[in-house]
Amino acid sequence: MKKRISILLAAVLVISTVCITGASATIANQAAVKAATVSTATKTAAPSVRVNDRLVSFPDAQPYIDGNSRTMIPVLFVSKALGADVSWDNNTKTAMISLDGTTVKVPVGSKTITVRKGGNTSTMTMDTQAVVTAGRTCIPIEFVAEALDTYVGYSNYYNTVEICRETLTKDEITRLRGYNYCLYGGSRYVTDKSGKLYANTDALLIGGKMFAPYAVNNSFLNSKYGYDNAREFLLRYKYSSGSPVTGSLTGIKWKDSDQNQARLYMNEAVSLAKKEWSGNGITTSFRTDTSCLYQDDYYDGFHYSFRGILNLHVTNAAAADVKAVLKDLGISYQEGQSDYSADFEVKVSCSSSTVVIAGGYLLSKNK
Repeated sequence: MKKRISILLAAVLVISTVCITGASATIANQAAVKAATVSTATKTAAPSVRVNDRLVSFPDAQPYIDGNSRTMIPVLFVSKALGADVSWDNNTKTAMISLDGTTVKVPVGSKTITVRKGGNTSTMTMDTQAVVTAGRTCIPIEFVAEALDTYVGYSNYYNTVEICRETLTKDEITRLRGYNYCLYGGSRYVTDKSGKLYANTDALLIGGKMFAPYAVNNSFLNSKYGYDNAREFLLRYKYSSGSPVTGSLTGIKWKDSDQNQARLYMNEAVSLAKKEWSGNGITTSFRTDTSCLYQDDYYDGFHYSFRGILNLHVTNAAAADVKAVLKDLGISYQEGQSDYSADFEVKVSCSSSTVVIAGGYLLSKNK
């Protein structure tokens, strides 16, 4: 086992001291899309829509905000991106979306949708209704997503609706995004006399000039959408140089212009975490997905943070590493208990064209 558990614990304690409660990485909850409101007399740019880590292309009818301040999305293309089945009942003018045993019926012109799950049927009343525009059925995404147990968020900086359904559940995503920011460099942020957090640009000056690769994006500090903005930044950030990047464990090679770069970093983080926090008598896995990646204060696209669930399994309670690892992670050893889990964040970075682990900490320290 690598001897950096205690070092990382020290890093945890240091990082915990710079966690900034005023810049809480609060979730863009299921009503967040509604916050992208406009009056019925105001026009706004059509929001982009991202399903997991991919932007959805709409060939004709585009997403829009209706008069009830709800985001309306052509159902067919988003449902396909989620892997759902979509059908149409022409007699009742109803769109039916089925995903993992749940079927949602959305009749055009009605504020009531029907949800069938596990043999039970229920209804949900909306404050808007599905419509047909440009020959496409458009649905209020937050209501349908909620019925399908799918996470919906919103990046106001990029005007992008995010729909997440991969490995983590909606409740897990909500919880993981709800922890406060823990930053690589707390000195990069300053709180003024009124308690408002802002970027400390003086900390970025080298020889009197701004060190551009590490400029701070103030949109990350948005108290409501900051996490979503920081996530969307990483998913959009691409270099045009096509410089090579290599995973230190997987050995997978790609270029920093690759559209799959965020997912490639994520896969490497999972492998690194498994190795880093396993030992003699204890094995570890890290469960995460692209819903819980975000860019910390380093504004460069080479630093990735992944939140997820760290699972530890004790195979030999007598092994010295077992209690040492749990203690260093701040997890209490329980006699006879073989399985432990904790909300955790793994940070990776690109160093000399190689993805390496930059640290990790328990999110419970950042409530």
